[in-house]
Amino acid sequence: MNKRKTKHALFAIASLAMLFYGLPKIALGEGVTLQNVFGAMWVGFAIMVAAAHLHMLFNVSEETSNRLTSVKRKKYAMWQQTIERRFNR
Repeated sequence: MNKRKTKHALFAIASLAMLFYGLPKIALGEGVTLQNVFGAMWVGFAIMVAAAHLHMLFNVSEETSNRLTSVKRKKYAMWQQTIERRFNR
């Protein structure tokens, strides 16, 4: 496993462990209170974080990853050109 996949695996395990540790301690289903809203949002966030890392670990092919990196580089270059144009006025 390469360094990137190892990082995503560790973060997925950490977020799932956080979810399994915290889920029994959260009281959901006692009506709409601030505590229940916070608990539901916390669970949703933990699930999204775990899902994102699992997606990167299992579903993203090398080609898709390379395309995303290319798009990020082009976006950064465009951003840099915009800043340079503003300062060179």
